[in-house]
Amino acid sequence: MVRRTVLGMTATCVAVVLVVLAGCEPFTALNDNALSTEDAAALKQMILSDPLFTSDPAVLNDGDAPSFSYTLGKTTTPILPLHWGRRITSVSRDVVFDQPNDTTVIATLTHTFEGSVFIVAQYSTSDSARTVIQKPLNEEIVRKIKFYRKERSNTAAHRDSSHKGWKPAEVSASKGGTLNSQVVINKMEVTTGDETITITDPTNYFFELGNSGWHLGRPMIVNIGLRRQIAVRVTLTSADADTDWVSVHRPLMVIAARLDVIKPIQERMKLVSQTQVGSSYERVYEASWNSMPVGRAAFFVTALTRSSLYDDQAAFSSQVWGVPYITE
Repeated sequence: MVRRTVLGMTATCVAVVLVVLAGCEPFTALNDNALSTEDAAALKQMILSDPLFTSDPAVLNDGDAPSFSYTLGKTTTPILPLHWGRRITSVSRDVVFDQPNDTTVIATLTHTFEGSVFIVAQYSTSDSARTVIQKPLNEEIVRKIKFYRKERSNTAAHRDSSHKGWKPAEVSASKGGTLNSQVVINKMEVTTGDETITITDPTNYFFELGNSGWHLGRPMIVNIGLRRQIAVRVTLTSADADTDWVSVHRPLMVIAARLDVIKPIQERMKLVSQTQVGSSYERVYEASWNSMPVGRAAFFVTALTRSSLYDDQAAFSSQVWGVPYITE
């Protein structure tokens, strides 16, 4: 049974609508190759217009912290976390275009998040008060997108195309977190129906986009289906003898004021096995759920060191992997 922690959903928290947040970050295009200005603009337009590539900050942003007392102790003190979440206040997007040949461009897209991590905690089991601890947040998420086009032509259709013949044909899984994370994800297994994919190197694991017109023999992008269950299994390595905290982050459709609104939800994953390997520990976590809102986006898994949440002074240390999906 998955233990669920919903953050940013109470009356004291501000829920984030995906479309609003996804359109408000600056975008810096770095063109290191001979890609023309016109082609770079066309690729930028495709990236910015597709939530498959832009929804990261909305899915990972848990909104404002509850309105309890705020504190940071002057000395390191153990705490008992009840909930935690990200409050993202600044997002930037950078893209590096690499053009290995005339018909291929590989875009490396990086989201950088800044803000704070809030932890709703107690200082002891007998403490009836709830305290919100805040820590600085600085994370980044990286993915790659492969664009292809047919050989250059002078046809009217090509000249009139706003995308100059380019099509996004493949997208990688994503990887990120804090700098020098002390917890390392080694493998993610995603199962829908009778199909399982296994990812060990996210930014070099590519999914084929079904509407690209290209058939390259890659795994197709994960199609969850409206009423289809998805299961995620994560294997990680940690130096901490105490168990880590691992969460899955995904969009959730809720009905508010007779409107369908997409909000982020966070669920704690269940520890299913643990093996000591030398001085470190290999741990396996699982979670499953049914369906997603219709559309194209990504879900993420965050692995945290125990001290990130159980110590009021220790730095926030995370690793994040993400998987693109489509629900139709």
